[in-house]
Amino acid sequence: MKTIFIEPTVEEVLEVYENAYNILKRAEDKSPRNEKVNKALYSLVNTVLAFEDKRKTEKILNDPIVQKNQIHMRNLLSKAESEMEKFFTEKFILNQQLTLATVKEFLYWKCYESLVEIEKAGLEKITTTLPTSMAFVGSGPLPLTALLWQFVTKGEVICLDCDSDAVKQSAELIKRLGKEDNIKVVEADGCLFDYQGLDFVMIASLVPNKNEIMKQILSTAENALIGIRNVKDLHTLLYEPLKEEELKDFQLLHQTKATKETINCTAFIKRQFNKT
Repeated sequence: MKTIFIEPTVEEVLEVYENAYNILKRAEDKSPRNEKVNKALYSLVNTVLAFEDKRKTEKILNDPIVQKNQIHMRNLLSKAESEMEKFFTEKFILNQQLTLATVKEFLYWKCYESLVEIEKAGLEKITTTLPTSMAFVGSGPLPLTALLWQFVTKGEVICLDCDSDAVKQSAELIKRLGKEDNIKVVEADGCLFDYQGLDFVMIASLVPNKNEIMKQILSTAENALIGIRNVKDLHTLLYEPLKEEELKDFQLLHQTKATKETINCTAFIKRQFNKT
């Protein structure tokens, strides 16, 4: 995704945000089939990524319009993201000449690619060996993160999602790409799954009940490294940020930073062992 280079003003950010909110609120179809939704989302993401003045971030986040609509807007954005992933996964599956190069044509492929590159660099700061087995909780219908991490680790990746339709689509896409021996797709609740034997578990930004999932990881794979995708600063317009108290039982090993190409930052954590 190509971002805009001229930093928007506070007023421009708020205008783009309000416009996107009004379009999403009224749209029955929040998929890429709706061109108005497409343009509004693209503009919002680019505007948020281009805004760097952290001194003015609080002014935007505390604006009455944002405060009033923030929770609803995040829910609308979550729905739109899900619809977008389902749309493109269906499109890819129907492509008789499907290859990885086809999937790389996805509008936000570069964002995901950059994010995983940053996460890999972060992991290399805290461990000498990359994980050989991992799970991605909240993998959704379009498993780009799983594909990219499998390229990195060359090991097994398990995709977890509790949405049966997303699981079916994701599994079919993985099969069509010939990656079913390396990437497994499982319909499961991340709060109940047994993570035993896994080195690394990544949790997606949109996943609710992150704290319950983290506790389940500890109870079934206490030595596993956990990566949690998070948002900070203005990017909290798009996703709900992780609460500090959710990390109280964990040791923060490393925190990546978002860039002009990535919305998320990622916290790498492990079990906090009590000092004696």
